[in-house]
Amino acid sequence: MVSRHGQPCAMIVPIADGARLYPLEMPNLANYLLAQPEPFETERDTTPLRGIDFD
Repeated sequence: MVSRHGQPCAMIVPIADGARLYPLEMPNLANYLLAQPEPFETERDTTPLRGIDFD
């Protein structure tokens, strides 16, 4: 247990336990999309969300 000003702030655990709890290779959306066999295409709505008034 690691403390700061007497309050617990971190814990040191064996590498195997840390890797099980917090895997280094966590899945993310970017890797998922890049792994798709076909190009990922979508249509984008370019309509402005609101009008702009500079007066």
